[in-house]
Amino acid sequence: RGGPGGWGGRRGPPGFATAAPGLDKASPEGGAPSATASPVPRRRVLLATVAAAIVVAVPVVVALAHRMSPGAAAPAAPLASADANRQPPGLPAASGPAPSGVPSASMSMPAGQRESRPPSGPASVATRPPTAGEAAVVVKPVKPTLAAFFNNVAVTDDARPTAGNFDGGGATYSAQALAAGGARPGASLTVKGVTLTWPSAAGSGHADNAIAAGQTIGVPGSGRTLAFLAAADYGDVSAGGQITYTDGTVQAYTLSTPDWNEVGDPSTVAVAQYQNRADGLPYESPAGVFGVTVPLAAGKSVASVRLPFAGPVPAREGATTLHLFAARIG
Repeated sequence: RGGPGGWGGRRGPPGFATAAPGLDKASPEGGAPSATASPVPRRRVLLATVAAAIVVAVPVVVALAHRMSPGAAAPAAPLASADANRQPPGLPAASGPAPSGVPSASMSMPAGQRESRPPSGPASVATRPPTAGEAAVVVKPVKPTLAAFFNNVAVTDDARPTAGNFDGGGATYSAQALAAGGARPGASLTVKGVTLTWPSAAGSGHADNAIAAGQTIGVPGSGRTLAFLAAADYGDVSAGGQITYTDGTVQAYTLSTPDWNEVGDPSTVAVAQYQNRADGLPYESPAGVFGVTVPLAAGKSVASVRLPFAGPVPAREGATTLHLFAARIG
């Protein structure tokens, strides 16, 4: 636009400085325009610009030269990244392959092996005798006997018939009836030549038998026969356990025991002519105790016996359960 204040006059657009007076006028001699306002010479402006660029560029060039020179230290990784991905020296990254011969956490077990919780007992045993040139394996005998694992009250005094719970339903042997049938507290009972002791706690209201649940026990005595005083409830029981010898060899075995109501079984060693019940009244039905045996390897000493898993602890009504009153080798 023309006119004063317009873009056609001496003034520039709003926000721009007005041209210096005299720069658009010819000199009286017709030469270069007069510089009445003494503007900064272009050469000085150019030199100042170059000098500023050099001041900025020199530190950058020096830093680059230092990084590229041999032996210069590598820049440190950012701390957050280093902490997030830190690995112990010599180990592969978490997402990388495992070193040769080292299985990863998700690697499946080799064929023929299965991961499982080991049973209680000796930490390790050999499954074969040592061959010539091998050192003999020695397994120390386990000290706790069966009585240390008593967890059930099977025998009650007639004066306190509800003090026990043999079968999970409140039924028990009568202490008085068992005594009349040959099993007094502390009495000796013979099973195929092996003499065992009936629990002295029987009838006291304290635990007098162990529900077989995989316990590992020591068994006193020496000989060729492992004998038990036993009984089952809610049916006959046949269950397996394991014998460990002091030379490291092991032997599987099976215990087969009749239900306590089967008093006519040939393995019966004592009979109570009646039972005690949860209602406090006698139940006129006989109940038996049985003797069962396991043959042992000749010339070996037993270090421990792992009992079968045969019933819930505590006893549960309706669940078939194996009860063990005594164990001995003879």
